[in-house]
Amino acid sequence: MSSARILLVFLAFLAVGKGQGEDCSVFPIDPVVKLGSDIQIFFSPSQDSQCQNISLHDWSHLYWELNDEEIPRDLYNFSSTVYSVLIRNVSGTWTVTFKVKLDGRDLILGGTDIKAGLLPEKPSNIYCITIFLESFTCYWDPGKDTLPDTSYTVFREVDGETDNCTAITNECTFDNENVYIIWYQKISVRAENVLGTVMSDSVGFDLLTTVKINPPEYVVVEPMRNNVLRVTWRRPRKPKHFKHLPLKCEVESLESTSNTTARYLCYKTQPETVCDIEHVKPCLNYTVSVRCALEDGTHWSEWSERRTVLSLLDVRLVKLDLWRKMEAPDAKGNRKVLLMWKGMQPPDACSALQGYQMTITPGDGHPQTLFFNLSEWRTWTVLGKEAHRISIIAYTSNDTSPGDTLTIPAVGAELPSVAGAQASPHYNQIRISWNNSHIPVQKYVIDWSTDGETYDWHATNSTSFSLTGELEPFKCYSIAVTPLYEDEAGREVTLQTYLEEGVPGQIQKVEVLDVQDDAATIKWTAVPEQERRGCIRNYTVYYASETGLVLSDTVNASVFEYHLTRLRPSTKYTLYVLASTGKGGTNSSMSVFTTFQYGASFMKVALLCGGLGIVFMASIVISCFIMARKHLFPKLNIPSSIADLPFQHSPKASLNNLGHCPETIVKVFHVIEPLNLKCPELGCSFENTVVQPPGLDLSSGGKPTTDVPSATDDSATSLNEPGCPVLSADEQSADEQSADSTSYTEGAEERLLIPSSYVKHGESSPPNSSSGPAQEPATGPDQKVPRNPQQSIPGPAYVTVHMFTQTADCTRLL
Repeated sequence: MSSARILLVFLAFLAVGKGQGEDCSVFPIDPVVKLGSDIQIFFSPSQDSQCQNISLHDWSHLYWELNDEEIPRDLYNFSSTVYSVLIRNVSGTWTVTFKVKLDGRDLILGGTDIKAGLLPEKPSNIYCITIFLESFTCYWDPGKDTLPDTSYTVFREVDGETDNCTAITNECTFDNENVYIIWYQKISVRAENVLGTVMSDSVGFDLLTTVKINPPEYVVVEPMRNNVLRVTWRRPRKPKHFKHLPLKCEVESLESTSNTTARYLCYKTQPETVCDIEHVKPCLNYTVSVRCALEDGTHWSEWSERRTVLSLLDVRLVKLDLWRKMEAPDAKGNRKVLLMWKGMQPPDACSALQGYQMTITPGDGHPQTLFFNLSEWRTWTVLGKEAHRISIIAYTSNDTSPGDTLTIPAVGAELPSVAGAQASPHYNQIRISWNNSHIPVQKYVIDWSTDGETYDWHATNSTSFSLTGELEPFKCYSIAVTPLYEDEAGREVTLQTYLEEGVPGQIQKVEVLDVQDDAATIKWTAVPEQERRGCIRNYTVYYASETGLVLSDTVNASVFEYHLTRLRPSTKYTLYVLASTGKGGTNSSMSVFTTFQYGASFMKVALLCGGLGIVFMASIVISCFIMARKHLFPKLNIPSSIADLPFQHSPKASLNNLGHCPETIVKVFHVIEPLNLKCPELGCSFENTVVQPPGLDLSSGGKPTTDVPSATDDSATSLNEPGCPVLSADEQSADEQSADSTSYTEGAEERLLIPSSYVKHGESSPPNSSSGPAQEPATGPDQKVPRNPQQSIPGPAYVTVHMFTQTADCTRLL
């Protein structure tokens, strides 16, 4: 028979078998077995079922699967009517299927789910709670989860009568009509599932042990002095049957700042019950509630309504703790001191405390008093070099606290510090220890900070202390240990450590300064405090030239500048700075610089030589210029007066020489224009040359004075040049008359009048000149002649041609 025909017949049989119910099914159906046991699963069609024809198929095509995995065939059992498989060590929920293979396809003939579980455990710890006229409920411990659903039945026996209640959880409540006021009852619990049944032991209860009363009523909390909260309440009105029985009550208080809960037991029998909560912290909110039970009972009532109240402050019980941190004194011995106190930091709601009062008393006995509000807990002050006594108290309107006092010794008068101090991390703590002092010590004060601004401190009589709590890793803890000798403080010892170290952050800035030919200065900034992540042990400067030779120098953590030597001239260098902690190091960014070709000494010598050379060359140039000027531009020997002129007497002079020699007679004119005598052949001129001959008074109009030498005086020097004519007496008189005819008016514009006879032959007369004596327009006494803007020398002037040496062409100046 072909496989196709077999498949069609098989499918027809399956359809028929499906219609006949269990003729083609796997059994048992969804069995539950004990955990770890074995079970055998069957596939067996009935005698008249068409599924019997499955035997016509090849046995090798029939197989079992467990959770989609084929079961080994050695666990199979085949017969003419039954096909079975053995499932071993069942745990959890497993799925078993029976399949056949036809034409490469897997067909499911049947299947079932196997569940493994446990027998129910014996119920234990049975207890019951009675709420009068409301309910009677029993509870028990069911034990482990059995996986199959377990049901429970609670049996109660009262005066020979038995009733029960059922549940699927570990509690069961009887009906209201079955709440008895009976002094003794027996309770037992039965647990059962498909695997079996188990019965608990029978437990007897006294009525009082099962009673649960209602919560207390009218709870009131009142803050009292001496750090006490007084709690009052009333016992519940129900049940009335037990109102004469004593109660035990429990008061619970919750502190607002720390979320810590404290409970206090109070045994009271009066209807009006009172309980005091002692040692509460001042000025804090407390939340209070109460619950009660019969004195011999085991079941507490529910908690009452919660009440919140602010505790009072008894300033007499406030203990302040004062401490200080000092900076080094300046040149005058003044010290900047940080004063800190703790012990009471109440919120603003605590109005009982008004503030703090601090008194600073120097050695001279003139105290200074400071006041602070409740939110302040530190202050900076400057103290002199003498000793100071500082005290602080807390105060209210009518009372003060005991306060605290410390003494700051004078500069240089501190007692010795502790020896052998050390700090190290140890199991999420920082342990500090030091040697015992040979001087009697009242106590030791340990203060610490991570930012240098906020401090905490602790006093101890021991020689060791551990920082605990929420310590932060990768932060530097600066710790100081200070001994106190009878209120006199010794010098503090400062330590630095980390709870946990890490690799530091990067140096932010590296500079290369003062680069020379063989040296350079490197300067860098410290790693920022928040990025150090450990104690910086040292800094290392790495630098390398272009040839690849790497050099390094290491300095301690307090050095931020280093002078590099052994450098080569005109060489490019690359450098970086490494910051190191106990866990490793981090490099800064790269910096590049190039050394100079020559050093600073060479450059100074070169500059000095260059400067000297410039000065020398300048001296040579100036000397050559002076010498060239003397030869090319000789100095004019211009006499300062007529008396200085080198007159020579030449009686033989005649007028025949007028054709080649200028006049040599000194004439006196009223100058109303500037004198401009030029010698065009030489390209030079004498402008505004004023000569005042001796013996002439210009203020008198040029009349000779008695100091003029006589013409007959042999000592007088002739005004004539050698070989030049001499004017006759008549000519001189005419000239003098011409000069006298020109009046001089004070403030009028002056002009030099040169006679035509003074002009060389063939040349025209000078401007404003005539053949005869110059005639000026008459001016009245009130008239002013306008002044020439180009005039520079006012008043009469005298000129002589004797300033020029007689030459053939009048071109050489004396």
